[in-house]
Amino acid sequence: CLLTIGIPTFNRSKYFSKCIRNLYRFVGNMPWIEIFVSNNDSTDDTGEIASRYFKYRNFRYYKQPVNIEGKNFDYLYENAKGDFVVACGDDDYYSGEVILSLLEAICLYPDSSVIELDWPACYTPSSIHHGRGMDSFLVECTRLYTCISCIVINSKRYRAIGVKDRFAHTHLNQCYVQLEMLRNHPEYALIHGNNFLPESGEAAGGRKFTQNERHPFCDIFVREYYPILDYFLDKGLSRDAYEKEKAINLSKVLAWLHAINSAGDFIQ
Repeated sequence: CLLTIGIPTFNRSKYFSKCIRNLYRFVGNMPWIEIFVSNNDSTDDTGEIASRYFKYRNFRYYKQPVNIEGKNFDYLYENAKGDFVVACGDDDYYSGEVILSLLEAICLYPDSSVIELDWPACYTPSSIHHGRGMDSFLVECTRLYTCISCIVINSKRYRAIGVKDRFAHTHLNQCYVQLEMLRNHPEYALIHGNNFLPESGEAAGGRKFTQNERHPFCDIFVREYYPILDYFLDKGLSRDAYEKEKAINLSKVLAWLHAINSAGDFIQ
């Protein structure tokens, strides 16, 4: 098995149903890909929907006995059979194009610690870029490596990390995990192209958050993020790249704040 596509899900059967149906349009019984669902103790009809796919040899399903919250992602990473694993959000929908590109990237660059999936704003021809080093990774992938569905990690390298939850108190432990793998094994790949269908991320579409529901945005992307960068300074991350990433992040955060504010959402 080259690739595990994991789907962590909880009480979102409407989106989960669409997500898994879309995947099997392209994957079928393909032996190189495993579809692995971790049901986080849902009380809706998620289990019934999953049972329709037991007929596929490459389908695996597990229902957590209790809701383990964010550790549902860790469960998928730890138990994947594929050489590489991605935790696909249950409301994100991959294109058929990216499935083939992923298999190609894994075969071309099997020593990559991480493969990032681009999410372009407009049509982009499919291509695979191979890179090396934490500095160039941050410049090329900064807007992608916080998004779980864009992160395809090397299973063996992930399991070799001594402390996987060093920044579990933040909302961005996935950034630490990727940089920690790159610290020891600096190879990575980036897949450009239309990797996601346009309706991906639809669970949040049109949703208005109340003050108590919205996570403290600036706390996450400034107060929680910069200590992760601090940790890797001079551990593969140069001071020059560190300052460039801070500048990129600031412009990114300001743009997001503007978009959220324009939409009439609350920001803590």
